[in-house]
Amino acid sequence: MRNLLYISNSSYDKQNLLLDVILNDKTYITDIIHRNKKYVIKSFLNKLNFSYLFEKLRVPLNFWFNYRIINQIINNQFHKILIVKGSYVFPITLWLIKNRQSNAIIVNWSLDNMCLRHNNNFWYLSSIKFYDVFFTTKTSNILGLKKIGA
Repeated sequence: MRNLLYISNSSYDKQNLLLDVILNDKTYITDIIHRNKKYVIKSFLNKLNFSYLFEKLRVPLNFWFNYRIINQIINNQFHKILIVKGSYVFPITLWLIKNRQSNAIIVNWSLDNMCLRHNNNFWYLSSIKFYDVFFTTKTSNILGLKKIGA
């Protein structure tokens, strides 16, 4: 059996057809990490929070999400690491994956056009060089991804 680490920007309670397919595939043992939105308080007080400000500046600070990824990488061995969108994954996290698990294939998968300004951020653009494979649903994205370093 091979190990797969599935990392998603979405909430754990959001339906995800790709994850359903992966979980039904019996050739992989899958560990899942979601950016848990359950604990995000959407109120005026949250907008005063520094993390909200940094997210609006396109440099989101989600240390807990990256800590959980690093913890999985240190404690387990993975053959493939599938990152959906990846806009909250720090470049240092991907660098650590590359150094700790050099045989693992890091895959970026996104339905969005990640070349557009409102879909990417500083972390995504800084992390492009660490991905081994990019999957997109739009053929028009291929040239744009190559231009930004994929």
